Amino acid sequence: MGAARIIKRAWLCLCLLVLLVSAGPSLSAGLPDGDAVELDSEIISEQKVRTVQELLNLIPGVKAGSSSVSIRGNSSVAVFLDGMSLINTASAHRSVKWDLVSLEDIASLRILKGGGAVAYGDNSSGGVIIIKTKSVDRTKANLSFEAGNQNYWRARGNLTQKTGPWGLALNGDYFTTDGFRVNGDKEQGRAGIKLSWAPEAWMRWAGPDSAAPTLAADYGETRRGSPGLPKYATPHARSRDEALGVSLNFKALGWKNATSFTHFQNDYTNPDSGTYTKLRSWSIKEDLRKGFKLPLLGRISTGLMLSQAHAQGNKVQAVDEQSYSLFGIKSYRFKAVPVRLNLGLRANLYSAFDTAVNPEVKAVWKKGMLRLEAGFQMTNNTPTFRQRFYETSSTKPNPGLGMEYGTNYSFGASFRPIDWFMVSATVFYNQINDRITYMRGNDGVGQYQNVGETHLSGVDAFMSFTPFDWLVFRPSYTYLEAINDDTGLWLSAKPRHKLKANLQLRPWPGLMLACQGTYSSMVYTNAANSTTAPSYFTLDAWGEYSLGPARWFFRVENLMDEDYLYADGYPAPPRTWWLGMGWDF
Repeated sequence: MGAARIIKRAWLCLCLLVLLVSAGPSLSAGLPDGDAVELDSEIISEQKVRTVQELLNLIPGVKAGSSSVSIRGNSSVAVFLDGMSLINTASAHRSVKWDLVSLEDIASLRILKGGGAVAYGDNSSGGVIIIKTKSVDRTKANLSFEAGNQNYWRARGNLTQKTGPWGLALNGDYFTTDGFRVNGDKEQGRAGIKLSWAPEAWMRWAGPDSAAPTLAADYGETRRGSPGLPKYATPHARSRDEALGVSLNFKALGWKNATSFTHFQNDYTNPDSGTYTKLRSWSIKEDLRKGFKLPLLGRISTGLMLSQAHAQGNKVQAVDEQSYSLFGIKSYRFKAVPVRLNLGLRANLYSAFDTAVNPEVKAVWKKGMLRLEAGFQMTNNTPTFRQRFYETSSTKPNPGLGMEYGTNYSFGASFRPIDWFMVSATVFYNQINDRITYMRGNDGVGQYQNVGETHLSGVDAFMSFTPFDWLVFRPSYTYLEAINDDTGLWLSAKPRHKLKANLQLRPWPGLMLACQGTYSSMVYTNAANSTTAPSYFTLDAWGEYSLGPARWFFRVENLMDEDYLYADGYPAPPRTWWLGMGWDF
């Protein structure tokens, strides 16, 4: 404990020391633009992280897990890869299939905090994450290998080949670990292929802003133990998750098309309780967008989305549903004042739910060093197949479960007096009506129901300090109030205070060293607020050294070996480390 206190104090002193440094200007990259954060491939590469989750956890107000993501405490976040949704429609809580994403293949990653419902649709009351992959425009390849404690090892590879109008990209990733708990092992693999076609004749016909037709397929499979909560351990329970995504994208004559097919399968077996469950789902989605210039109104961005979804399992009868959406967004710029106003409206028609209309308003004022932004949106979160139709020994189906309705308000300000220093803060308020909650009866059996109202409100603050090319310091703080308005109780798994401080050093060419300290305050682990997980502080460190085509890298998570619990009451891993090397061809 004494050593942990010393490290915590040393970290705080280091942060204060960095704040006292003064030096010449250096341009800061990848900063939040109000409620939006845009990261291109160069910025992503500079972070020297190895997974999408590690990258997202560097962003203020964002928390990503192995199959989850939340923004400002709200886990209703829409995630897209080249227009294809990464949300597992067969899961109970809309888990994210990060294993379909190759970090090395990302061209850009955009995060919209508390917005984007008009352009991107349902289940985005928390925000939207848009991932776009690189085009196949050159020949290159790379391989990497990693190994660490808990019998962890990982191998990755990427290959792109450009020949005339054809482009081919292949990537793969496999890892295994014993984990840190009994029955906590995990084995995961993924493979992806991308094929593009861009003959000169087609590109000339398609127009100057066209994009080559690209067909991509990604497959991922995870086999793991399910150890359960320590109090209710399940030492023999196993799960298997399978995901397949196929997308076709192109842009021609001002039209932008994204067609996608996704398939998910979840299997769970617990021989101790005689439980076996299987659930499969698939969906086909069409997303077509174009900008039009109309009389009186001027230019408007429009989009049409169609979706067909299906689910079935050993305890779920076959279900088929459709949805249709149409949206329009108009942007105004005023000559008299430096203000940009965005107005959006989306209409949603469902086969299983009531029709919903989502308006969105965003105003941005920017002059010199100061930027102000205000936003308002209404959105809806649809329940999953599993929440409505799945039956277990402890859960009854509820086919009549309805949507949640969300209303978001935000006001933010950022100030950048010099290129290498910036501060920003956003006040937000998110109201959820008809909240979907699991309600347990006196017989121990429950079901998901629409009950009452809740709200998430608080402040998301951020600072960037980059006085030298070799030093980056970015602390952030999120204050959150998460209240069940009907009972006045605090929502479970929502910390009131969350602090991050990220420090990156590049003392000489090719070398990058980084660490991030994270503090999370106490959380309640149940709806009755009768059990808690205490506050904790963790420190992660990572780095990379490049010399020509060779790279050596490392990462240590929970450097101080802190003994703490996740927000849902599950134990977090002890100190975890790995080393690796890669080669670029």
